[in-house]
Amino acid sequence: MKRIILALSFLLMGQMIMPDYKLSAVAKPNYLKRGESGKVVIFIDLQKRNYIKPAPPLIIKCFPGEGIVFPKEIFKSSELNIPILQRKDISYLDLREGIEIPFSVEQKARAGKRELTFEIKFLICSETKGICSKAVEKVYVEIFILRKTIKK
Repeated sequence: MKRIILALSFLLMGQMIMPDYKLSAVAKPNYLKRGESGKVVIFIDLQKRNYIKPAPPLIIKCFPGEGIVFPKEIFKSSELNIPILQRKDISYLDLREGIEIPFSVEQKARAGKRELTFEIKFLICSETKGICSKAVEKVYVEIFILRKTIKK
């Protein structure tokens, strides 16, 4: 019984300590023809006085759906041209515009709905609490491949 109470208290403490953020993603455009290119924009909405450190780098791993091609499987923040801002003695990533990940639809892709999955790893810090926590989250986005094909 003591172990359960101890484990629950550590779990609750961890949730209270972890800085607040919200993860979301959107595909632009949502409907694509075969052979067409698009992008996924990932948003990390940080609560006031929270920030994401540029080092270690934010890492995004892409898990494409059938018929979807990414230029690479793993992206680092430095490769995505995310601006680094400075406030007082703190460096942080400027995520206000979101993080853009380009992709394309194969010419022979079957029409239909696809789910794209992204795993994001980053170090989030709270200025007010004076702590940093490693976060690993997944975000999902749906796209629809149309029957039409773009000739190249």
